[in-house]
Amino acid sequence: MSMRYEAFNPNFHIDQAESRSKLRSWFRRQVDGNNFNCKDETVALGFKSEIQNFLQKSLHLDVDNQTEILPSSGPHGIRFLGTLVKRNVIESPAVRAVHKLKEKVKLFTLQRQEAWDAGTVRIGKKWLAHGLKKVKESEIKHMADSSSVLSQISCFC
Repeated sequence: MSMRYEAFNPNFHIDQAESRSKLRSWFRRQVDGNNFNCKDETVALGFKSEIQNFLQKSLHLDVDNQTEILPSSGPHGIRFLGTLVKRNVIESPAVRAVHKLKEKVKLFTLQRQEAWDAGTVRIGKKWLAHGLKKVKESEIKHMADSSSVLSQISCFC
């Protein structure tokens, strides 16, 4: 915004010490006249294509050349002079290896959790059956009914 304001407003002057960036000087070289109303569409399209080439070749950014208004694509894209600039993150082999290891650890812990839960349920059932058998043997010996539900459950030991 500041560079655009500087280029379009002839009364705006900034310190030379602050304006030594390559992008700012390139922008000023591209906008070398003050009368922008008389320039035709081909000059504007040429300027836009030069900016796109600069973004693609110098800054290695993906530029999507679409004329309609695009919705914001979140933190991975910005709109710049009517174009959508997307940032592609290229992962190094080391980062890919770390992500793969992280997925393997998650899968391993999930499998261990499932095994732990199954073992806990199995042990719980055995202890319940053992406890019910002891209760049946000690407290209700006189009511020895082999068809009762308590007797059937205690047979699972």
